[in-house]
Amino acid sequence: MNNHKLYLRTLFIVAIIIGIYIYFTKNFTGLRSSILAFVFLSAPVLLWLSFLDYKFFSVWSKFSLAWLFFSIYIIAITPEYGGTSFFPGPDRSTIGWLMAALFLLVSLVLIARKSWKLKNKVS
Repeated sequence: MNNHKLYLRTLFIVAIIIGIYIYFTKNFTGLRSSILAFVFLSAPVLLWLSFLDYKFFSVWSKFSLAWLFFSIYIIAITPEYGGTSFFPGPDRSTIGWLMAALFLLVSLVLIARKSWKLKNKVS
């Protein structure tokens, strides 16, 4: 087994354990759903990548690192309880779920696109 496959499978298991820990503890009340969304929606991508070639992992890891810092910034500047009645807006939990869902969608598109390019290059 390649090192990156072992790394991804280990990361998948660690993500599930972190998600379960966060779900059952009371320490992360404000950010619980944001962290949980990111962990549980990135787990399928990690599992899928563990069965693919290293080229997919290298492209995805660059994207995921940039996305992680972008998500942390967006979630941190979002108000914890949303807007007021005059200026309604999303709260931190909603933005966390939205960023996690977008991460999953963009990751899947990125992996599929890279797979299609490599498939066309070979044939």
